[in-house]
Amino acid sequence: MRTLQDFNRYIDYIHINPVKHGLVKHVADWPYSTFHRYVAKGIYPPN
Repeated sequence: MRTLQDFNRYIDYIHINPVKHGLVKHVADWPYSTFHRYVAKGIYPPN
């Protein structure tokens, strides 16, 4: 990772992985994801 944009892409990739692999239908459905922290901080919208 060289830039903030690289970091953001990496985080997005991590969050979408459970959906990509068919474990859940929505990112928010994966209870172990840091996505929920990002939503609580207002970084991501809940949907």
